[in-house]
Amino acid sequence: MSNTEQYTRRLLEQTDLRFRIFDKPTPTEAELANLEQRHGLSFPPDYRAFVLSDGHNYGEFGMDILAPSQALAEQARLGDHLLPFAENSCGDWYCWLVDDLPNAPVVWWDHETETTSDYADSFMTCLEQWMSS
Repeated sequence: MSNTEQYTRRLLEQTDLRFRIFDKPTPTEAELANLEQRHGLSFPPDYRAFVLSDGHNYGEFGMDILAPSQALAEQARLGDHLLPFAENSCGDWYCWLVDDLPNAPVVWWDHETETTSDYADSFMTCLEQWMSS
């Protein structure tokens, strides 16, 4: 088990299992690899470990974290240069710049101005910030 997978498991152990409020498909490693290959991209390792551990189905983070297939479906709304992975229920998105994947920092896309701003250095940093607020 990689350090990222171990860290993800520790983070998910801190969540309240009663907050499993979504029923999004949890991909297998093979399904995720196939999805990445078909779309010509690689998700960040910390996000991969998170969704493979079913973390995207928990509401404790205060954001709607997308399953990989949902992220790719929502990408068309924002443009090919952004890949959204979470929505704040107000129409704003947390995204990665596609050209920087798989080690892309997180940007915040504002739906009113349709502009991005730097948000965090990684997906895991986002989760930590969301859990502490």
